[in-house]
Amino acid sequence: MIKTVLSNLVNREVKVFEILKKYEKLSRKEIEYLSGYSKSKVIRSVNGLIEKSIAEQVGKGRSVKYQLKK
Repeated sequence: MIKTVLSNLVNREVKVFEILKKYEKLSRKEIEYLSGYSKSKVIRSVNGLIEKSIAEQVGKGRSVKYQLKK
């Protein structure tokens, strides 16, 4: 199943997916730090994962975290 998931992702989404797989919940800033991507690249990647129902947003406003859907 994970192979089919990964084949539908852009390279940067794969990296963010791998990072989220390793950690429970992360903020955008933490994903930026771990991936080395810019703010806009992280936002595009996370939004892509959310659109594909792979990741979800937890919380609102300043306390938003992202995690893989269970």
